[in-house]
Amino acid sequence: MVFKFRKEKSLDYALLTVIVLVAVSVTLYFVNRSVIEHNFALKKQADQVQEKTRYIIRGVVQRLDVGVRGYALTKNETLLKPVALAKKDFQATFDTLETMLAAQNYPQVAEVKALRRDVQGYIDFCEQMIAAVKIDSMAQFSAMMAQDRGTALWYAYEPVSKHIAEYEGTLNQQAEQTQRNAHRTNGAVQLLLLGAGIPILGLVTGRLRKLRKAQKDLLLRLESNNRQYLFDPGTEWHGAAGLDSVENSIENFRKADVLISAVAEGNYTVEWPGLSDENRQANENTLAGKLVRMRDKMQAVRRDEEQRIWATEGLAQFSALVRAHQQDPAGLAQEAVRFLVKYVAAQQGGLFVLREENTGTCLELAACYAFNRKKFVQKRVEIGEGLVGQTYLEGETTLLTEVPQGYTSITSGLGDATPGCLLLVPMKQNDTVVAVLELASFATYQPHQVAFIEKAGEFVASALTNAQNAARMQMLLEQSQQQTEMMKAQEEEMRQNLEELAATQEEMMRKERELEEKLRLAESEK
Repeated sequence: MVFKFRKEKSLDYALLTVIVLVAVSVTLYFVNRSVIEHNFALKKQADQVQEKTRYIIRGVVQRLDVGVRGYALTKNETLLKPVALAKKDFQATFDTLETMLAAQNYPQVAEVKALRRDVQGYIDFCEQMIAAVKIDSMAQFSAMMAQDRGTALWYAYEPVSKHIAEYEGTLNQQAEQTQRNAHRTNGAVQLLLLGAGIPILGLVTGRLRKLRKAQKDLLLRLESNNRQYLFDPGTEWHGAAGLDSVENSIENFRKADVLISAVAEGNYTVEWPGLSDENRQANENTLAGKLVRMRDKMQAVRRDEEQRIWATEGLAQFSALVRAHQQDPAGLAQEAVRFLVKYVAAQQGGLFVLREENTGTCLELAACYAFNRKKFVQKRVEIGEGLVGQTYLEGETTLLTEVPQGYTSITSGLGDATPGCLLLVPMKQNDTVVAVLELASFATYQPHQVAFIEKAGEFVASALTNAQNAARMQMLLEQSQQQTEMMKAQEEEMRQNLEELAATQEEMMRKERELEEKLRLAESEK
C-alpha cells in the first residue's frame, strides 16, 4: 500500500517537474518570440527607412527631371503629371522618414532636414524652368539646365544616404546578435527539458497504455452510438474506431444544427448530407431520420397554410370583384374570368352561361380571356354537347391532364400549342348549374386550386342568378309600368269620350228645346 502510494507520488512529482520545465520553456519561447518579433520589426523598419531614402531620388528627383524635360520638348501638359506626383510625395516621404529616424534615435537628423530643404529648393527650381517653358523662354530654360542643379542635389543626397545605410546596418547587426542570443538560451533550456524528460518517459508510458486502451473502448462506444442514435451512413463497420468517431460525432451534431436552424428560418428544402434512399431505412430511429421527418411535417403544414392563405385572400378579392359587378352580368362574367385565369396562372379561360330561349336551353359564351378567338366563332353550346355540355349535365368538375388534340390551343408569339391540362367547373346555385367555367393551362392544376375555383364558382353562380332575377324583376316592373300607362291612357280616352258624349247630349237637348219653342210659337200664331 505504501509502495503504491509512493509510486503514485513519484509520478506526480515527475509530472510536476516536467510541467515546470515546460512552463519555463514556454515562457522562454514567448520571450524569444517577442524578441524575434521586435528584431523583425526593427529590420523591417530599417528596410523601410532605406527604401524611403532611395525613394527621394527615384520617386521625387527623377520624376521631376522626367516631367520637366518631357514638357520642355513637347509642351504637352500631360507630361507634367510626374512633377505633380513628385511634389505630392515629397512632403509625405520626408515626414515618414524623419518620424522613423526619430523613433530609432538617429543622431544625424539635421542632415535629413538639410536634404529636405535642398530637395524643396530643387522643386522650386523645376517650377521656374516650367514657367520659362510656358512663356517660350527657351534661352532661360537652357541657362537653367546648364546649372545642373540635379548633380548638386545628388552630391548633397549621397552622404546622407550613406550615413543612414550605415546606421540601419548597425541596427540590423544588433538585432541579429540579440536574436542569436535568444536562440542559444532557448536551446539550452530545451536540452535541459530533454534530459529531465527521458527518465520520466518510462514512468508515463505505462499510464499512457492504459489511457490508450480506455480511449479505444470509449471511441468504440462512441462510434456505435453515432450509428445507433445520430446517423448511420449505411457503410460496413468492422468495429474499428479512432479519432474519426469523434469527428463524425461533431459533424453529425453540426449537421443537426444546420438542419434545425434552416427549418427554424423557414427553409424546408434543406437536406441531411449523406442521407440517401440506400440508408434511409437504417435511419428510421436516428436523429437524422427524425429531423428529416420533422422537416417534412413542418413543410406540409407550411404548404397547407400557404394554400389556405392563398385561397382565403383570393376568395376575398374575388368576392369584392363580384360585389362590384353584381348589377352588371356581362361585366361580372368578363372580370370573373380574367381574375380566375390570372390568379391560378392559367393561359386561357371561358365562361359559358345558361340561356333560356324560345327554341330551348343552351350554354352561351358570356366571357373569355386570352382564348384563341378562332375557336369561339360559334359561341353557343347545346346541352350535352362536347365537354362543356357534358359538364353541365353531370354537374361535376372535370379535370383532364390529356387534352384531345385539336380541342383547343394556346396561342402566343411563338405559335400555337395544345394545353397540358383542361379544367371544367360547373358553377352552382342551390345545386343548380347556372354556368360552366373552362380553364386551359400548360401546368396541371393542384387540388387546392380546383377547390378554390369551385368555391369561387358558387360566388359567380349566386351573383349571376341574382343579376338574372333582378333583370327579370326589372323587366316585369317595366311591363307593369307600361300596362299602367296604357290603362291611364285608356281612362283618359274614355273620359274624353264621356265628355264629348255629354256635350253631344247637351247640344241635342238644346236643339230639342229650340225645336219645341218653335213649335209652340207656331201653334200660338195659328
